[in-house]
Amino acid sequence: MLRLERLPLDAVSDGFLEFCRAMPELAPSLVMEAARAASGAAAQVRLDLLRALLTGGDVGPTATALGCPPAPLVFLARGYLSPVAEQLAAVGPALSPEDRQPMCPRCGWPPQVSKLQDEPGAEGNRRLVCAFCATDWMFPRSVCVACGVSGDDGLEFHVDEGLSHVRVESCRSCRSYLKSVDLRAVGLAEPLVDDLATPELDLWATDRGFEKTVPNLLGL
Repeated sequence: MLRLERLPLDAVSDGFLEFCRAMPELAPSLVMEAARAASGAAAQVRLDLLRALLTGGDVGPTATALGCPPAPLVFLARGYLSPVAEQLAAVGPALSPEDRQPMCPRCGWPPQVSKLQDEPGAEGNRRLVCAFCATDWMFPRSVCVACGVSGDDGLEFHVDEGLSHVRVESCRSCRSYLKSVDLRAVGLAEPLVDDLATPELDLWATDRGFEKTVPNLLGL
C-alpha cells in the first residue's frame, strides 16, 4: 500500500504554493479566496493542510486560522496531491485479482465511482475507482461498498434516461450511494470525469436522503 503519510511534504510544499498562486481567476470565488489565503500563509500552515488531507485529519483548525471554509481548502490540497498519488500508484506492484476490499488497496482511500466492463473470461465485471490515486480494483457487483450488504436489503439502481451509461447505486440498508459508469455502453467514457459531470444524479440521490461514499473533487 502507498504510505501517503510518508510523502515528502516538505519537498512538495513549494509546488503547492505555486499551485495556489496559479489558480485561475475564473475559479469559483471561494476557491480563489482559499488559494489567496493559503498563498499568503506561513509554510507550516500549508504543510498542516496537506498532512491533514493525507492522514484523514481535521482541516478545521487550518481553515479557522486562514479564515476560510474547509471545503475549498480540501479542494486545493486534493487537487494538488492527487496527481502525485496517481503517479506513485502507477509504478506500484500489480494488484492481486483476489484483493476485493471496499477501500483502495494502494492508498486506503474510499472509491469515488465504480465502472462496469467486460474482461477476458468475464462479462460485466465491476471495478471501483479510487477517489485519490485513481487505482481501480475488482469488487463484487451486488455488494454495497459502504456496509457490505447484498441481496434485497442492498443495492438498488437509478438510471436517468438522458445519461443511460451512468447510474446511481444506492443502498437500502445504510442509505449510501455511489455512481457507476457502464463502459460497455460508452467505451470511451472516463468514470472520474463522468462522476464530476453528472451533478444532477447527486442531487437526485441527496434529495432522497442518500449520502455519497465520498464527495468528489467538486464537493458533490
